[in-house]
Amino acid sequence: MAALRALLVDVGGTLVDDATWLAPDRYNPLRLDRLTEALGAARPWFDAFFDHTFDESNAELHEQRTADQVASFLVAHGVEPAQDEIERICRACAPPIGDVVQIEPHARDALEAVRGMGIRMAICSNTLWRDDADARRDWEALGFGHLFEAYVTSNSTGFGKPHPAMFERCLDALGVSADEAAMIGDRPDLDIAGAKPLGIRTIWKRPPWFEEDPDPPPDATLTCLADLPPILGTWRG
Repeated sequence: MAALRALLVDVGGTLVDDATWLAPDRYNPLRLDRLTEALGAARPWFDAFFDHTFDESNAELHEQRTADQVASFLVAHGVEPAQDEIERICRACAPPIGDVVQIEPHARDALEAVRGMGIRMAICSNTLWRDDADARRDWEALGFGHLFEAYVTSNSTGFGKPHPAMFERCLDALGVSADEAAMIGDRPDLDIAGAKPLGIRTIWKRPPWFEEDPDPPPDATLTCLADLPPILGTWRG
């Protein structure tokens, strides 16, 4: 087994506490303000926009086409969308992550310890609205910018986990092979199932509500990020 050189890090349920996301009654007014500012005025379709379900990725092919979905929505509401308007809408719908959810306890200390081992790290996150640049903005604003060397989102990739394109982009950005990398995430069906076939070692952050055995099984399991450095230290060699 090759010595570990890199770690791919999920966001939702891993770096952030999913139980702390803003409730819709607080999140939608935030988005309303950002959309109004981005477009210069409120639009008649705003209420319908908030009620509309946009898919993070296609369940069969795992394609991520947020901009296309926004364009289709606007056309259905009598608006001929311009590309720059679609971009402004998407950016407005991605407020800084620090404003809408809390970071997991021990996240900073754990990742500082991992970086201290010389392990390179990349964000590897399925996102509906956030693109790579948004992710970089988010984590730099939170003081994590020196920890990550790459920010890979499904929005920018065009595919979501478990599609191999997500993991391959991370490996390329970090300059490592699959057997030199590990993936940590909370979703067996996305994080573990996507990384294992490529030969990437996997660490499952078990959600508190998850009672059954994960499928597929990970190489390591933890419930607290404080346990991450010892696992990686073993693999680091």
